[in-house]
Amino acid sequence: MIKDLDTLARALRDAPLDRDLSAIEPLVWRRLADEGAWAFFGPTLAPGTALAAARMSLSAIVLITALLAGAAVAGRIGAAPSELAVFSADAPFAPSSLLSL
Repeated sequence: MIKDLDTLARALRDAPLDRDLSAIEPLVWRRLADEGAWAFFGPTLAPGTALAAARMSLSAIVLITALLAGAAVAGRIGAAPSELAVFSADAPFAPSSLLSL
Protein backbone atom coordinates (compact mmCIF):
# COMPACT_ATOMS: atom_id res chain seq x y z
CA MET A 1 0.00 0.00 0.00
CA ILE A 2 1.35 3.42 -1.00
CA LYS A 3 1.42 5.85 1.92
CA ASP A 4 3.03 8.80 0.13
CA LEU A 5 0.34 11.00 -1.37
CA ASP A 6 2.59 12.40 -4.11
CA THR A 7 3.56 8.91 -5.27
CA LEU A 8 -0.08 7.86 -5.30
CA ALA A 9 -1.09 10.95 -7.30
CA ARG A 10 1.70 10.32 -9.86
CA ALA A 11 0.65 6.67 -10.22
CA LEU A 12 -2.96 7.70 -10.76
CA ARG A 13 -1.93 10.33 -13.33
CA ASP A 14 0.18 7.82 -15.27
CA ALA A 15 -2.47 5.08 -15.23
CA PRO A 16 -4.43 4.55 -18.47
CA LEU A 17 -8.02 5.75 -18.62
CA ASP A 18 -10.73 3.16 -18.09
CA ARG A 19 -12.98 4.47 -20.86
CA ASP A 20 -12.84 6.91 -23.72
CA LEU A 21 -15.03 9.82 -22.62
CA SER A 22 -14.74 11.90 -25.79
CA ALA A 23 -18.07 10.64 -27.16
CA ILE A 24 -20.09 11.30 -24.00
CA GLU A 25 -21.20 14.87 -24.76
CA PRO A 26 -22.71 14.18 -28.22
CA LEU A 27 -24.44 11.11 -26.79
CA VAL A 28 -26.00 13.13 -23.98
CA TRP A 29 -27.20 15.86 -26.35
CA ARG A 30 -28.68 13.25 -28.70
CA ARG A 31 -30.56 11.52 -25.85
CA LEU A 32 -31.89 14.86 -24.60
CA ALA A 33 -33.13 15.72 -28.07
CA ASP A 34 -34.75 12.30 -28.49
CA GLU A 35 -36.37 11.94 -25.09
CA GLY A 36 -36.70 15.52 -23.93
CA ALA A 37 -35.15 17.09 -20.86
CA TRP A 38 -37.98 15.89 -18.60
CA ALA A 39 -37.69 12.23 -19.59
CA PHE A 40 -35.83 11.54 -16.34
CA PHE A 41 -38.93 12.53 -14.34
CA GLY A 42 -41.35 10.65 -16.55
CA PRO A 43 -43.98 11.91 -18.97
CA THR A 44 -46.45 12.89 -16.24
CA LEU A 45 -44.10 15.48 -14.74
CA ALA A 46 -43.27 17.28 -17.95
CA PRO A 47 -44.05 21.01 -17.79
CA GLY A 48 -47.58 21.78 -18.84
CA THR A 49 -49.16 18.57 -17.57
CA ALA A 50 -51.89 18.65 -14.95
CA LEU A 51 -49.94 16.50 -12.50
CA ALA A 52 -46.93 18.83 -12.64
CA ALA A 53 -49.17 21.84 -11.97
CA ALA A 54 -50.90 20.07 -9.08
CA ARG A 55 -47.60 19.09 -7.49
CA MET A 56 -46.20 22.61 -7.81
CA SER A 57 -49.37 24.07 -6.28
CA LEU A 58 -49.32 21.57 -3.44
CA SER A 59 -45.65 22.29 -2.80
CA ALA A 60 -46.34 26.02 -2.63
CA ILE A 61 -49.28 25.50 -0.23
CA VAL A 62 -47.19 23.26 2.05
CA LEU A 63 -44.31 25.76 2.05
CA ILE A 64 -46.56 28.72 2.88
CA THR A 65 -48.34 26.75 5.62
CA ALA A 66 -45.02 25.73 7.17
CA LEU A 67 -43.76 29.31 7.10
CA LEU A 68 -46.92 30.64 8.72
CA ALA A 69 -46.91 27.93 11.38
CA GLY A 70 -43.24 28.57 12.12
CA ALA A 71 -43.85 32.29 12.41
CA ALA A 72 -46.80 31.72 14.75
CA VAL A 73 -44.80 29.44 17.01
CA ALA A 74 -41.80 31.76 16.95
CA GLY A 75 -44.04 34.69 17.89
CA ARG A 76 -45.40 32.87 20.92
CA ILE A 77 -42.07 31.66 22.19
CA GLY A 78 -40.19 34.57 23.66
CA ALA A 79 -36.98 34.59 25.57
CA ALA A 80 -37.59 34.17 29.27
CA PRO A 81 -36.60 37.28 31.18
CA SER A 82 -33.37 36.94 33.06
CA GLU A 83 -33.44 37.30 36.82
CA LEU A 84 -30.32 39.41 36.51
CA ALA A 85 -32.04 42.07 34.41
CA VAL A 86 -32.63 44.35 37.36
CA PHE A 87 -34.42 47.15 35.57
CA SER A 88 -36.69 44.87 33.52
CA ALA A 89 -40.45 45.12 34.03
CA ASP A 90 -40.93 41.46 34.96
CA ALA A 91 -37.69 40.76 36.83
CA PRO A 92 -38.35 39.33 40.31
CA PHE A 93 -35.43 41.27 41.79
CA ALA A 94 -36.30 44.63 40.24
CA PRO A 95 -36.19 47.56 42.67
CA SER A 96 -39.92 48.20 42.21
CA SER A 97 -40.86 44.66 43.23
CA LEU A 98 -38.38 44.55 46.12
CA LEU A 99 -39.61 47.86 47.55
CA SER A 100 -43.31 46.95 46.99
CA LEU A 101 -44.09 50.11 45.03
